[in-house]
Amino acid sequence: MRKIALALAAASLALPALAAPPKQRDVERARQARDQAQATVRALTAEAAALTERFHELGARADRAAARVVDAYRAELELEGQMAEARTTLNERASAAYRIGPAAMVSVFLGSDSPADFLASQELIEHAIYGDIREATEILERSEEATARRAQVERERQKLLLRHRQLQELRAQIEDRLVRAESAAKAAGLRLAAVQEARKRFLAEQQAQEEAVRLIGGVDQSELLKLLGPNGGRGCEIPPRLRNTGRTISGTASWYGWDFAGRPTATGATYDPRLFTAAHKTLPLNSFIRVRWNGRCAILLVNDRGPFHDDWILDLSQAAARYLGYERSGTAEVTADLLARR
Repeated sequence: MRKIALALAAASLALPALAAPPKQRDVERARQARDQAQATVRALTAEAAALTERFHELGARADRAAARVVDAYRAELELEGQMAEARTTLNERASAAYRIGPAAMVSVFLGSDSPADFLASQELIEHAIYGDIREATEILERSEEATARRAQVERERQKLLLRHRQLQELRAQIEDRLVRAESAAKAAGLRLAAVQEARKRFLAEQQAQEEAVRLIGGVDQSELLKLLGPNGGRGCEIPPRLRNTGRTISGTASWYGWDFAGRPTATGATYDPRLFTAAHKTLPLNSFIRVRWNGRCAILLVNDRGPFHDDWILDLSQAAARYLGYERSGTAEVTADLLARR
């Protein structure tokens, strides 16, 4: 009996030594939580780094896709310009032939001293009237090529849109990993240097990719162009989403056309002479104006700087100048109403 009592006493004395003190248990749990948090932060940061590398690769593909879109678009614009010039040539030659008429040949015949003189004069007249017609007709016959180029632009644009969607998905995944890593680090009182470095690299990749697309592919101005109204800026009626400020400017307006097609405007958007846009030296970019000349009006988006001539105030797109009616004269004295978004 005495032996049993001694054994129990010894066991009771040994128990406190076997169990860790409360403070030591807290320290151990804190250490384990810290180690786990460090492992979580490392894993999430590594995932973010791998996704950022994938983002870089996909961004490079998007850059190439954007370049192909612009190349196809410029090729289309170039052919459009050639076809527009061909139409103008045919119209001018047809007008000249109509004005001269058969009476011109009779007059030449009566005024010729010999058949050779008549034939020479006839050849000169026909060359003046019908010159360049064959070349212009051949260009207009390339309408199938124009359709093919338009289809190529659309195909390349769809590829670019796919790349952008993939980039957006990757961007969301990277942001998720970084936010979770930051939260885990802060909760455990860890330094955020690794997470901050990962975020810095991701932001640099994102900025580089967006800058490349902006420079190569051009800024999207489709939403702004919708504000010109259902007629694309044709007419004097102010579109519903714009209003007249009551301020006007007056002076000489010029125009610029296909020679500048495909180049970036001051806003970064690609210049298209078929759209109703304009350049001004100081008006806010992406503002709107209503240009009035000779009883006609055009609503335009100001997306560029110019004209670079001291006495001129506006440089309109070729389509707008043609619609107003001063394309052939080159310049016109216009009045422009300054508009604002409602």
